[in-house]
Amino acid sequence: MVRIQKSQVIEEKCKKALVSVRSQLGKAQLQKGMVKEAIDSFIKANDPTDYMAVVLTASETSHWEDLVRYLQMARKKARDTFVESELIYAFAKTSRYGLDNFSF
Repeated sequence: MVRIQKSQVIEEKCKKALVSVRSQLGKAQLQKGMVKEAIDSFIKANDPTDYMAVVLTASETSHWEDLVRYLQMARKKARDTFVESELIYAFAKTSRYGLDNFSF
């Protein structure tokens, strides 16, 4: 029983470390212009903390579909009017009008 509990503690530490690694990887990929890969890393990490940089870079490089995926994840974690506005704009740029998810 003690081994199982220790294993669970180790598993939780590994999960937290993996989230941190994925977030750092996302930041590095974003700086190198690897927008799709960066967004994938941030989504896997479930980390919306760098949403301003992600939105700016994805918008500049026209990665609208990827940005929609990222902003949908970010919207669940960070209720921010900027995220909401950018998600609506990204939906419009992709001609996907997912406005049924918004309450006006």
